Amino acid sequence: MWALVVLALSVHIGVARAFFRMPCKQPVVLERADPIVNANNVSGHLHTVMGGNGFDFNMTFDTARASTCSTCAPRADLSNYWTPNLFYRAQNGSVHRVEQVGGMLVYYLQRKGDDSEQLKAFPPGFRVIAGNPTKRSYDPADPEQQAVSHVCLDYNGLSPETPGFPQTKCPNGLRTQVFFPSCWDGTNLDSADHKSHTAYPSSVNAGTCPSTHPVRLVSIFFEIIWDTANPAWEWWDGGDGSGHPFVLSTGDPTGYSFHGDFLNGWDVDVLQAAVDQCTADSGVIEDCKLLELRTDDEMSDCVLPGRVPEQVNGWLPALPGCNTISPGPQDAKMQPPSSCGASTTIQSKDTTSLLSPMSGWTALGCARDSQSDRVLEKQFKNEDGAMDVEGCGSYCAQNGYKYAGLEFGSECWCGNSFDESALLASGEGACDVPCEGREDENCGGASRLAVYEFGGSAPAPSGGATEAPSSTSTDVPSSTDAPSSTDASSTTDTDASSTTDAPTSTAAPSTTDVSSTTDAPTSTEAPTSSNEPSTTDADTDAPSSSETDVPSTSETDAPSAPTGKPGSGGGESGSGTSETDAPTSTSTDTETSSSNTDAPSSSTDTPSTSETAVPSTSTEAPSTSTDAPSSSTDAPSSTETDTPSSSTDAPSSTANPSSSTDVPPQPTNSNSSSPDPNWTSLGCFVDPLVPRRALSGLPMWSGLPMTRGVCVSHCMDNGFTYAGVEWGRECYCGNELEEGSVPAPNGDCSNACDGDSSTTCGGPSRLNLFQLKDGASPSSTGPRITPTTPSSDFPGAGGGWDSLGCWFDPVMPRALREYVFTDERMTGEVCVSGCEGRGFVYAGTEFGGECYCGNDLLASSMKVSKDDCSTACKGDAGEMCGAPGRLNLYRKSSSSPTSVEPDSGSTSSTPTPTSTKGRHRHHHRPTRRAVASHRQRASRRRQFA
Repeated sequence: MWALVVLALSVHIGVARAFFRMPCKQPVVLERADPIVNANNVSGHLHTVMGGNGFDFNMTFDTARASTCSTCAPRADLSNYWTPNLFYRAQNGSVHRVEQVGGMLVYYLQRKGDDSEQLKAFPPGFRVIAGNPTKRSYDPADPEQQAVSHVCLDYNGLSPETPGFPQTKCPNGLRTQVFFPSCWDGTNLDSADHKSHTAYPSSVNAGTCPSTHPVRLVSIFFEIIWDTANPAWEWWDGGDGSGHPFVLSTGDPTGYSFHGDFLNGWDVDVLQAAVDQCTADSGVIEDCKLLELRTDDEMSDCVLPGRVPEQVNGWLPALPGCNTISPGPQDAKMQPPSSCGASTTIQSKDTTSLLSPMSGWTALGCARDSQSDRVLEKQFKNEDGAMDVEGCGSYCAQNGYKYAGLEFGSECWCGNSFDESALLASGEGACDVPCEGREDENCGGASRLAVYEFGGSAPAPSGGATEAPSSTSTDVPSSTDAPSSTDASSTTDTDASSTTDAPTSTAAPSTTDVSSTTDAPTSTEAPTSSNEPSTTDADTDAPSSSETDVPSTSETDAPSAPTGKPGSGGGESGSGTSETDAPTSTSTDTETSSSNTDAPSSSTDTPSTSETAVPSTSTEAPSTSTDAPSSSTDAPSSTETDTPSSSTDAPSSTANPSSSTDVPPQPTNSNSSSPDPNWTSLGCFVDPLVPRRALSGLPMWSGLPMTRGVCVSHCMDNGFTYAGVEWGRECYCGNELEEGSVPAPNGDCSNACDGDSSTTCGGPSRLNLFQLKDGASPSSTGPRITPTTPSSDFPGAGGGWDSLGCWFDPVMPRALREYVFTDERMTGEVCVSGCEGRGFVYAGTEFGGECYCGNDLLASSMKVSKDDCSTACKGDAGEMCGAPGRLNLYRKSSSSPTSVEPDSGSTSSTPTPTSTKGRHRHHHRPTRRAVASHRQRASRRRQFA
């Protein structure tokens, strides 16, 4: 089947190549709602909904067009796009939702049967479903099932595509995709089964339309990447023959029931103009100039609170709704929510909120926050990762503050003044990141502060706080005689010289029956590996998650969750342990995390780096998303806009990264022009794009600036034998050419290289292709450099360590490779101490809590603007510790490297970072889902390190 699809694509690619990828940054809501199938009722299964905030349980075209914002990019599009969710299931039966990496991509493809065919935009009121939620087996003759597929992503090897879920662990996550029917009967906007008014063309995603459905619509195609590579998910076979631990929200472990829904909300005239006039074959939506695009902030702040009173975050005893896990092969019978007691209530819009209630405080809304201009001035963090709403309120009340705020899922801020102009005009915005200590509550978002004002009854004790202070005659609580927490964790107080201990939030129940074979640490609310939840030995004064007012999908207590890790024998860590297993950042844009999962945790709360610095034992450096839509293997990498090169063509550290001219004069394109004597130029080749890029070994990478030599060096550094440059700025690597990549006329490769306007770097869907010569071996380390010039951009780290400023970390491979550790109390001093103790002369902090060590740097690492290093250190909010893909770099003065053995019981390794999958760069603010996933993983690792 898949070969036929590729053949069909190659046949029709000349007829219509134009398309654009539309990023939908994040969900507008997670809800058991489906206004197409279950209008005016609660749906049977959970959906992730993208698009306009007009989404409702019953919708018309006018409802969609009344949206005031959307999580998808074009301003003219207020449509909604939704799919079922993916869940991880633990061996004890509990389930946890799997995050989508960066949202969803919707492809708009101008596919025609022939050049004479007229292509139409979706008419007003049009809606359609692709796929079947009841399917549990595969019929290769059914076009509807052919339209759904899954790709096991492995950017260092093959990424096989299958009609059902793969039965193997996918190193870089799971990509799921569904193609919608593009032939319409020309009359009906909907049908009884929500499908019959449409049909698939002869080759499913291309070909000719049947005579019964003669009107050709623009084709749409959903693409999602699931974070199944999360190290928190223990791999097991599912216990029912499925061969993996994942299940769709429909109760389907096979993957055959994946489906998508589309409800049109476009300005139809604008979409028709885009269909007619946006004929670029790049897929880049910015190339369609007539589409005005929303900003990242506009998409991020477009969020709706759920209106079905049930919990969908954290560990759940069962799938939301009444969805028994059924592997088939017979079709599943969908059960109504009422059949198992699941909620069928739809709350009114004016009674729901993204801001979780805080006893004795009034929620004011969601405010923009920034490191340079804080909304509230005082911060504390629970060192044991137990932040929750009541704990923050209690702390601010006990210390005499009028305002309290929560951010990033783990930070509490207090203050006595607040400028209400900072509140988002759109309402609550993206203040929906689950709290690190309680996933059934929201604790602000990424650079978004959930703000509360003290007032009303005294704050109730919660999360370990024994008692909240009583209200004084003023609106401001007294800071005197504040009671301390009965089980307070240590706090990081960045502002006050002395405070009381901060209260903890609800603690996770203890582990009672730990299995030594498990691999998935729990969240802070997922208790034990036993089927019966335990509440012993766990902050007995704090209410458990099952005692809250948050409705559960079951009458049972909070579900058990798997504990322990392979080789660790399970077991719990003490409270306040350092985050030695926290995921590290290797990407500006995607969220695939794999970090030191076997490293022992620290047993002390003292900030001793030698106790908490745990070297990586993995062969892959972890990676973390901050912002981008999901992508396929043809997507740009996390280094698209800011990545220097290791080639001799790369500029010096002071070079201007932009090209000197937009249209270079007469660039040279020669089949014999190779940038390296070990590589042969093969000339200009077609990049088929769909279903795969010509070279798919790594996601797209873009150097600062791009040249042929930059790309060849990048591919060589990462062990590949083919390199290709495209669009003047994009680099692709691989060890084989995908089908459909054939020689093209030399003149098709006409785009000047960004970094060398005298030569060409491919063109639209065209590669200048290079191959490593026989006998030559691709490098695994790349050339190295040893910079020495101190920088005044940042202060030194003390102890004879000079600051060299802010440096680019190429990620693939790392600038500093010899040793890496993480620490929740990370500062420059902590990092250089850990590196110096192991004999290294270079140290670099990244992403707030990561430290990298080495005796030289990859040559493709270069000094960049100090503004790029904008992430505050976890141990000192007043100090910068790099950023995603950026290092605050330090060097030991007047020293030479020495070689030392790693600490006993730990292993120093040279990490090989995981490939990344993002599309949009420029250090955007992290999405709330990425932050939530990062916080949840860190919390789980701390509890069961």
